[in-house]
Amino acid sequence: MNLAREPGFRLGSLEVRPSTRELIHPGGRESLEPRVMSVLIALVQAKGEVVTRDDLSAQCWDGRIVSDDAINRVLSRIRKLSELTGGRDFTLETITKVGYRLVAAEAAAAGDTPAPPPSSTPTPGKPDRRWVFAAIATLAVLVLGSGWWLSTREPQWTNDPTKSLTLAVLPFDNLGDAQGDDVLALGMSREIRNTLSRVRGLRVVSDSSSFAIASEPLTSTEMGRRLQADLLLDGSFERTGDTVRLSAELVDGWDGVNVWTGTQSGPAADLNRLRQQMAARVFEQMVVKIGPNRLERLADPRVEDGRSYRLLVEANQLLETVSGYRMRGNGKQALEFGGRADALVGQALAIDANSPMALSLKARIYAMAATPELSANKLSVIDRQAKGAEYLRQALAADPDYAPALGALGEYYRRYEWRWTTAESMLERALALDPNQADARVSYSYFLSGVGRCVEALEHAQAALKIDPEFGWRTMGVPRALKCLGRYDEADAFYLDALRQDTDNPIVLREVYLSHLVRGDAAGLEAMRAKIDATYWKGAPPPDAQEWLDWTGAAIKAMRGEGVGFAEGIEDQVRREVGGADADPQAPLANLLHGKADLMWVLAIEFGFTGHTDRAITMLQEAVNGGTLYIPETMPGGQFEFTPGMRADPRYQAIWRNDPRLVELVNLRRQAVSDGQMAGPVDTRS
Repeated sequence: MNLAREPGFRLGSLEVRPSTRELIHPGGRESLEPRVMSVLIALVQAKGEVVTRDDLSAQCWDGRIVSDDAINRVLSRIRKLSELTGGRDFTLETITKVGYRLVAAEAAAAGDTPAPPPSSTPTPGKPDRRWVFAAIATLAVLVLGSGWWLSTREPQWTNDPTKSLTLAVLPFDNLGDAQGDDVLALGMSREIRNTLSRVRGLRVVSDSSSFAIASEPLTSTEMGRRLQADLLLDGSFERTGDTVRLSAELVDGWDGVNVWTGTQSGPAADLNRLRQQMAARVFEQMVVKIGPNRLERLADPRVEDGRSYRLLVEANQLLETVSGYRMRGNGKQALEFGGRADALVGQALAIDANSPMALSLKARIYAMAATPELSANKLSVIDRQAKGAEYLRQALAADPDYAPALGALGEYYRRYEWRWTTAESMLERALALDPNQADARVSYSYFLSGVGRCVEALEHAQAALKIDPEFGWRTMGVPRALKCLGRYDEADAFYLDALRQDTDNPIVLREVYLSHLVRGDAAGLEAMRAKIDATYWKGAPPPDAQEWLDWTGAAIKAMRGEGVGFAEGIEDQVRREVGGADADPQAPLANLLHGKADLMWVLAIEFGFTGHTDRAITMLQEAVNGGTLYIPETMPGGQFEFTPGMRADPRYQAIWRNDPRLVELVNLRRQAVSDGQMAGPVDTRS
């Protein structure tokens, strides 16, 4: 479509100018993207007729293959244009399983004059039609009343646990050539419906009703009102050779807006897994809509097979041991225990392939790279985590209320996909189902610290510690939340207490060092260093602790301007740790550290502190590319956001501006500072 040659036109009070991509409305003007303008024109030119997705693709994308998401985004934008004047000028309707129709408002003809009111006295020889007007008046009252009822019914989740969200699952269409697949398409939609019906807080319309009404030529909003459904799930099944593609879309039953579209493809021989994956993806959307409070009915708990349960309890304990060995840098023993845990999980899955507990532990094994095979695999950290998330979705398809899988998937979205709203909804629901999950409490605390809600973060971290008082990785939520609030002295005291249980824990020692380095607090680090040495090591530290003492001693000198070559020491130390004697002294440090995103963030802090801005920004970019947001107080809005030299560099600014997810995070953090929920910037460094 050539917009330059399309004439302008009006939609009620709206003036549309295709050549300049402008829409003029009573409140101002909007500049439309070319694709949005093209689709708007195509819908208007249809003059109220239904336009299919294929029609839109042919007219507005020149027939190129285009994703459903791309079309949905454009249609969503057009619906927002309608809202500029409250829908008075046009509305966009979704005709389920057909397409879309733009309905323009019919303006009264200019110059029309209203007819005189009818006489209250009947005209002789004509029937008395006062009953007609009375009926119309009555109908108007009913319509207005029903409109008021619909407008006051809140489709979003509320804190009232008596109000469920209602979903209607429509029959999936068979888009393939084989008629025999019609049954499979219907079976897919029915099985997905049955899975979702087990979700607490979600009321699912029976398939007999939803399937029957889908055969009628109704719009989405008409279906929603007939079924009293807040959301409609529609979809399709398509087989091409040995591959099956499932597509699904969620439509708001109250305004017809498409709220989500997803696809899932895989081998035709693995239909059950495809169904599980699609059900899990829909469930994720449901969790965001339902929220944590619609849990008025308890689902029957899924009972694990007794034989597999014993295996899984042992596997879980082994994985806890793996975490302990990892914290102490004992990788060889960690992998040995991880391999044993994986073997036990495999045995449990052979007994019950849909065991939520087994699938969740399998996800954890992948995420930790807990076995020798996974450790040797060249998968990136993010790819490995994504594989683990697939297992979590399978667990939730088997049991949508399995809280450990919900919490772990929320942690995945927080840490690796940066889907803040989804992560929060998952974690809140996990804790609503089971408030005694230490892992979910810690993950939620980290989420809250990251977005700047530090008081809540501290509450959840302290709750996790009460649930699981043994010192380990879960304890780190408390000092991180304290630092988020600017309470560094209390954080230092907590670190000292943590070391009492594990006197040379490398993670705690690293955080003690970084906590003082970002503040430029040489005196504080020196005092902590002396106290730790005297209290726990009695002047005879173990080898790893001695290395920490040496390194922090060099850092203290550098902070006081007395050290020489601290930056060179940083590079030498990392090369020794990563490659030992075989490390290539000429190889870029970022290449050597591939997959070690947290360490790269530490290097960004250290290089920034030493004034090596280029090196620092390179390390920070690599860390972010690797999916880490490690030290919250050094992120935008934090008290110690790197160095002025880094912040002034356009490359640094681009890191936080080029990804919409990070832009959203930065805005959340800055709003938290403004609202007094997080300690604001303090810059005492040169």
